[in-house]
Amino acid sequence: MSKETLIKCHVCKKQSMALISGFEKFSLVTSDSKNWYTKHLLGVCTFCGILQKYTDDYYKSQINKIYENYSIYYQGNGSEQVVFTDGDDSGSQRSNILVTHLEALTKTNENGCLLDIGCGNGTFLKVFSKANGFWHLTGMDINDNQKFQIESIENTSFYSGDISNINNKYDVISLIHVLEHVIDPITFLRSLKSKLKKNGTLLIEVPYFEENAFDLLIVDHCTHFNLKTMLWCMTTSGYEVVDITTQCVHKEMTILAKIDSKVEGLSTGQQKNNSLIVNDNLYWFTNVITRSKIIAELDGSFGLFGTAIAATWLAGELGRIVDFFVDEDTTRIGQLHLGKPVYHPENIPKDSHVFIALPYETAKRIEKKYRHLNYHMPPVL
Repeated sequence: MSKETLIKCHVCKKQSMALISGFEKFSLVTSDSKNWYTKHLLGVCTFCGILQKYTDDYYKSQINKIYENYSIYYQGNGSEQVVFTDGDDSGSQRSNILVTHLEALTKTNENGCLLDIGCGNGTFLKVFSKANGFWHLTGMDINDNQKFQIESIENTSFYSGDISNINNKYDVISLIHVLEHVIDPITFLRSLKSKLKKNGTLLIEVPYFEENAFDLLIVDHCTHFNLKTMLWCMTTSGYEVVDITTQCVHKEMTILAKIDSKVEGLSTGQQKNNSLIVNDNLYWFTNVITRSKIIAELDGSFGLFGTAIAATWLAGELGRIVDFFVDEDTTRIGQLHLGKPVYHPENIPKDSHVFIALPYETAKRIEKKYRHLNYHMPPVL
């Protein structure tokens, strides 16, 4: 298939997605941080401007395989990944940050009902329950693997199945790292309107690819948003965006929305801009691989900083030359990742070298903190 061929966009449904050449040469990684070596295509819609994977039947079959063996936060034995920001060396759980943000902007009532779609092992539900003990909570996921754990949370029930079968209405519906997995996000968002109360709030958390290029390499993330395309998606789905920010959780986008009868659906004009961003990112990925191979050839053992998406992907590109991983998250230190030990940043093997496999701005904080050790920066994007 040539890059000039226009394909049906899985968001706006127009025959308007143009493929971006060069993406198919990279290996990929799953959202639960496992290497994935099947090749897939990336494109941008010339109408809605949204970056997306080519979601043909082969893509869907691969996604089903990923979800059949999904292991949420296995690197930390199920503990949610800690989020680090400038000036916060101890880190915070994403769920704590989001509950605080939600309560600050919506002033949740003493009593209410919340539906958490894609609840995983229930971390967000646990945090919300502690802060809002009189609310009734419902967790929903694609299978019932975590049903017992979810129902062990006070005042919490669990549901697995078609969301159209849910008859209740909720004060809050949360989609935390869910929408980027949905092949038809507008239809999905519209279906949630009948589940929200009149003044209910929709909380959405998605990756922000403009600050984290590695999001493009996550195979089961089929839709990649920036601020403008997210706003278009929300208004087209019939929502008023109350708040949208990239300052709540590092490298992510947080959206609070309410039902709005107005539907716009105008072109975003993002196609050219997003294409340029992706081409720059693909060039940067190649430079990251080249730079890390040079560091790996230095005397001493070689490690990668991180145990999540970026380091996992790079380890897959580099193969067996990675000796260990490094992480600041205490739930992951002392574990194995991809069969290799995970060390505290201060306790790396003597005379070893660590490549910081993270976006450049994030890597600067880490390199500054551990400058007395052999930590190496990625190239500038």
